[in-house]
Amino acid sequence: GARKPCSEPEDRSNTPKYGLLYHSTFIGRAGLKNKGRISRYLANKCSIVSRIDCFSG
Repeated sequence: GARKPCSEPEDRSNTPKYGLLYHSTFIGRAGLKNKGRISRYLANKCSIVSRIDCFSG
C-alpha cells in the first residue's frame, strides 16, 4: 500500500520562525504570509551559490 512521505511532519505544527534570514530587515518588510517563503527561497539560493563557489576552480 501507499506509505506516508518521510519529509512530512508528524504533528503538522507550524515551522519555527527564527534565524538570521527570517529576522533581517529585508524579510521584515514582507507580509506575514510570505516571510517564510522568502526566507526559504533566499536560503536555497545561498546554498546553491556556496556550492558553486566551493566546487568551481
